[in-house]
Amino acid sequence: MPHGLKIEVEVRDEREADEAVAAGAEILLLDNMSPETIRLICARHRGRASFEISGGVNGANLDDYLGLGADLLSMGALTHSVKAVDISMKIQVNR
Repeated sequence: MPHGLKIEVEVRDEREADEAVAAGAEILLLDNMSPETIRLICARHRGRASFEISGGVNGANLDDYLGLGADLLSMGALTHSVKAVDISMKIQVNR
């Protein structure tokens, strides 16, 4: 494996998290999990893996996912749910 490259495995539940860590995963992508499940997995595997939260996180529920023990938080809503803003610029030359 190239220097600096880490193995990240997406998991959907506690069983998959246990299997991924046992197989040598260095980062767990905790996908679409409740805050309670995330807290449990982070506590169980702290020191053996890093954790990234993903799926279902948005501006309205962001606080629910902070402080659970994860190292990273991905919020797809920043790209797939953002509202476009119509911005225009008109340049007027004064002579």
